[in-house]
Amino acid sequence: MEAFHPGSLLSFLAAVPDPRSRHGRQHPLSAILALVCCAILCGARSYAAIGQWAQDHDIRLMHRLGFTRRPPKSGGIRKVLIALNIKAFEHALTSWVEALLGQLFVAQPSTPEAYALDGKSARGSFDGLQKAVHLLSLLAHESGLSLAQAAVPNGVEEKTNEHKAALRLLEGLALEGRLVTGDAMFCQRDFCQQVIDARGDYLVFVKDNQPTLLNDIKMAFAPPQEGAFSPRQQRIWDKAMDAVTTLDKGHGRRERRTLKATTALNEYLDWPGVAQVGQVESEVVRDGKTTQETRYFITSVSRGVAGAGQLLKWARGHWSIENRSHYIRDVTMGEDASRIRKHSGPEVMAALRNAAIGLMRTMGVTNIAEALRRNASQVGVLFTRLGILKQ
Repeated sequence: MEAFHPGSLLSFLAAVPDPRSRHGRQHPLSAILALVCCAILCGARSYAAIGQWAQDHDIRLMHRLGFTRRPPKSGGIRKVLIALNIKAFEHALTSWVEALLGQLFVAQPSTPEAYALDGKSARGSFDGLQKAVHLLSLLAHESGLSLAQAAVPNGVEEKTNEHKAALRLLEGLALEGRLVTGDAMFCQRDFCQQVIDARGDYLVFVKDNQPTLLNDIKMAFAPPQEGAFSPRQQRIWDKAMDAVTTLDKGHGRRERRTLKATTALNEYLDWPGVAQVGQVESEVVRDGKTTQETRYFITSVSRGVAGAGQLLKWARGHWSIENRSHYIRDVTMGEDASRIRKHSGPEVMAALRNAAIGLMRTMGVTNIAEALRRNASQVGVLFTRLGILKQ
């Protein structure tokens, strides 16, 4: 078998160390991981489905993956996946994403590339008294690629541990030229300081877990009392403010968003790297009903790099991760319904689902469910696109 195409996902997976003893190995680890990846790209959701996919296809295709005999059944595949060194496996996937992003992303001279930090539970991974696995991921806004992933200690019922897990997740990642967006759980001094120390930027939302900071930001956007400022002070305050409003219509829904950002608190706030604070007001009209919501944020990105329009794009990009990644993993790929639960199995499968989604996004896919069905019916085409078969 020829080596996988340099720079492909399968070539990076081939670098994962084999956890098995040298004695009695019947199949190369690279072939097994390539098999699992291809099966997931064809819609397989479980060990049994992966094993069946391997048995159903022509042995010549399996030879192209690196097998010298009929591939293992579901039990053998399961034993390999749960024995993997999860750190080495995650490192291989991170290296692949870094290489891919270097090819895909053409940054503006000073605009950071945005990544959303968000957690998700694999709800079907509970096992007796053992809680479901909760995973924290760092996903690129534009491409949907998952740069890194880590399990949160104590599972789904301890989501407050996401903060500490995020500190470990960001260690060793290259954050220069990158923006990390996160919800209020990550609005912590040590988190923001770590991002700044790594020469990155942050944009995090502020809620009641930081009451003093939240109150200061709210006051900055409250209507001024008459006579509170002198004319000169009012001009300075107005100059520090930037605003943008967008209106979206579609599917019987109309949403107006207004973002205001100010630099007026930069000297006042005692917060690592603060460069702007902001307020996002959204008004949604649907079926004659109107709902309103106001959110606040703090960021280390200066006004010269990002005005109100760019800040709103990043805020919306962070919120869209729920639909672009989590919903697809749950509904299209059946992650919540999956009963894979032993050892590192849930984490390995979640990482491979992330990789599969990111890989399809880079191929220009917009409908993941449709792409899975097409891959299942046109395996030869899939192998060609992955560089396993020559065109």
